[in-house]
Amino acid sequence: MAENNFQSSKEPILGPSNGDYSSSAPLMDLTAIDGHYAHAVPGPPSATNWDESQHIFPQIPQGFPLQNMPLAPSSLEYHSNVPTSDFEGLQGLLPGPTSVPGYLLPSENGTGSFFEQNTNSSGIFPSMDTPNSEQTVTENVPSHEMSTRSLFGDGNIAYPTPENQHTPEYPNFKVAHPNFSNSPSQLPGNTSWVHTMHPINSDTLSLPVHMNQYENSSSHEIYRTLNQSPLPVTDQPNESNLGATISENKIIQEAEEAFDKFAPLLSTVSTQNFCVFLVECLRDYHQYIPLSDLFNLIYVNKGFDYEFSSVAQISPHETTESLELKLKSLKFCSVILKTFQSPLPQKGVEVLSNGGVRLSSASFHEFLRCFLGIKIIFSSIQKVDDSSVSHLVISRQSVYKLYYILCQRLLRSHPSIEPGISQHLILGPSKLGQLTNLVYPNIRTKRLGRRGDSKPHFIGYTWKESVLDSEILQLLELELPQLKEHFNQTPRKAEEPKSVKRAKTSHGVSESKSISDEPQSMVSGSSVFSKPIYSCVDLSYRFPESDCSPRDWKTTPNSIPSQSKWAYESMKKSLVALKVYNIDMNPLIENIKNGKFGADEMNSIPQAVFDATKTLSDVSAPNKAYLHLCLVVLLLLFPIIIASDEEVPSASKIQLRNSVKACVAKLQYERSSLVSIDRVGLETFTNILSKMVKLNEMTSCRVEVEYGERVLKEMVGDLEIAGRVSPESFTGKSPLEETYITSIVLAMNAYNFKIVEENTQTAQQDIIATISSLATTLQKTVMSTNRDMKMISPHAIQGLEHKVLDVPYEVFKLAVRDFHQITLKESAVLKLPMSLISFIMLHKSNAMQYSSFQDFGKRDPKLSRESFKCWWVFSSMYQEYMSMIAEVVALSKTLEISDLA
Repeated sequence: MAENNFQSSKEPILGPSNGDYSSSAPLMDLTAIDGHYAHAVPGPPSATNWDESQHIFPQIPQGFPLQNMPLAPSSLEYHSNVPTSDFEGLQGLLPGPTSVPGYLLPSENGTGSFFEQNTNSSGIFPSMDTPNSEQTVTENVPSHEMSTRSLFGDGNIAYPTPENQHTPEYPNFKVAHPNFSNSPSQLPGNTSWVHTMHPINSDTLSLPVHMNQYENSSSHEIYRTLNQSPLPVTDQPNESNLGATISENKIIQEAEEAFDKFAPLLSTVSTQNFCVFLVECLRDYHQYIPLSDLFNLIYVNKGFDYEFSSVAQISPHETTESLELKLKSLKFCSVILKTFQSPLPQKGVEVLSNGGVRLSSASFHEFLRCFLGIKIIFSSIQKVDDSSVSHLVISRQSVYKLYYILCQRLLRSHPSIEPGISQHLILGPSKLGQLTNLVYPNIRTKRLGRRGDSKPHFIGYTWKESVLDSEILQLLELELPQLKEHFNQTPRKAEEPKSVKRAKTSHGVSESKSISDEPQSMVSGSSVFSKPIYSCVDLSYRFPESDCSPRDWKTTPNSIPSQSKWAYESMKKSLVALKVYNIDMNPLIENIKNGKFGADEMNSIPQAVFDATKTLSDVSAPNKAYLHLCLVVLLLLFPIIIASDEEVPSASKIQLRNSVKACVAKLQYERSSLVSIDRVGLETFTNILSKMVKLNEMTSCRVEVEYGERVLKEMVGDLEIAGRVSPESFTGKSPLEETYITSIVLAMNAYNFKIVEENTQTAQQDIIATISSLATTLQKTVMSTNRDMKMISPHAIQGLEHKVLDVPYEVFKLAVRDFHQITLKESAVLKLPMSLISFIMLHKSNAMQYSSFQDFGKRDPKLSRESFKCWWVFSSMYQEYMSMIAEVVALSKTLEISDLA
């Protein structure tokens, strides 16, 4: 009879319905393929009497789908924590009365005791009304008659009551009849929630294995949630006032406090182990984070801004507690992303003094991919700790296929992400396998299948039912190439038509854009790779046709370099804009021109900048006004930052750096007292000032006298070799030209940039010709600089005969001058976005520095040391300059666009 009931109602059976647990009753063990279907095989009984051992052995018919059978794999984890002699010890283990919807204790008269909970059960049943006293009855039921009961059948649910939950000897129980009229639709798959009531042995107490399966969280996650973060019992809020009952400030504070627990680990983070840090951060929070919301935060929300209203639509049955956990966890992820988001110009990782971590652009791209991959792994599979189902297995290939399917779904639900970007956002099988081993460090793998056709499987793991649906189950049957073909043929979700839109930048400046404004050639890439939050450089920005040098390149000893025409005109416009707010920067300008850089000077840099910032804050000035102030200060300081020691003495440079450092410290310390301020723009501004300090310090780096001329000759020789075509070359191109070609291709792929239209018959040839032409143009600039470098040595020795030579600076000055006066005069270069040009220049300088290492062994050891130092300092200066000039030009461009809007 029990078997027939099972087949009709799809409910699990807990042993023989007559209570006979003798050895004559055949019991069943479980095995499965990929966690989908169970096959029953005879298993030895481990219980002979109801009163002596209360182990449960499910009888599963052959072919029964395991996803219909609720499991709680973590229920045995708490076994050793429960006192065996006193049931009251369970009260310290269970978070509260909402933890277990119903459990049964053996009593002296052989009946099972159920306890009713009179408090609201929102922690387990989000929309269930609390049963009142009129809805309860008292009855005794023999323990052997206790079997599975369906909530929508004639069964009832029992809850602990305050008056009897501390007395396990209580002989009777009360059965509640909850009201399900509020939310019958919340059950997954339109099926009944099954609650299996079974005895608990007081000698081996553990949580029941029949916890409910929710649509968005597994039983394992529920147990972890309830055990670690007990939820307060509250009344069920209405959908209309659910958001109003939650404090955003409280959520932000709790999320930041949660992240503070992991902050000490930042000092150990590197490009090789940041995945370990991510796993530890997500281990206790992943179950509260919807996958779609996390994807939005990583790849759609520009700069990873956490907004209280940006979470996916609130479910009509969502509780205040669950919504708070979701918002807190998303804010927690936002804090992690912002901590790592400031990219370094070179490969590596840097821990900042304020606790943040900077990764290189390539490493940060990998960081984002791993962030999403770890979340998907947590949400997809779970370990089954019950020894009776230890033969459950999932193939490693199936795990990757599920990951691939979920990624493709997310990508297709966001039309703003171009189709070609998907291949860059999805991890490969090997990398996902490494992340799986981090999430489950003790995972056991075994090859299963016929010889020659066996595949690795994860032993003792099963799917989390919340991620599986009928479509996914069908897609899992396909091989990976078939999956890729399937999604390539599947149409993407259409993007809403946008004729004209008003886009608001991170600095609050409205920018008018139209589809017709997009260039017909040299088209920009996907919005996924838009500017970082603490940057002004947008992917659509390009260098101006006019010379945008920050200074005049003529050198006058003991004279502060004058501004270029472009810098002077740009600063003049911003000074006029600031006068509207009664801000006069002329006293500071006069001090700078006269070489008064000290922080204790009247109208010093720290004081003048902070006073102007406070004035704007007091009048609640728009963000545009802050940008004008930033541009004035940056253009004013830039010529001195890149001045030589011959122009600005080293002692004065030290004063300047100390003043700029004091300005940054004062702004960061006082920003909390400023009521209205563009905090993103302020952080961008202070980051640029910090880079200026580093660059200015490197301008005073020198070479020993006896090696100055020799080092310069070595650098000239390195460039000549790089620009010379080898007779053995099959391409007919020099190593430097090939380096530029590689840099251009990498930049195009990184930003998904199309250098020519691809819908023509000659598109492939046009792409090759355009890239080759660009590489030749860029090489000519380097060769021109190299010719001027040959003229440095005789003149420098005559003028600095008894002094060390600032060779790195002299080479840097020539390279930057030629970049503005030669490279940016080429129309083909000006068509490239600033981001691509900066990327190309940085990659080239790194490649040149590396190529110079090859001949170090052939040189004098001290000469090799000095040559290495010069190449390294030059490359660092050049990279910092390219980053800063792009920010300053982009800031000027942003203000120009806002004036036209």
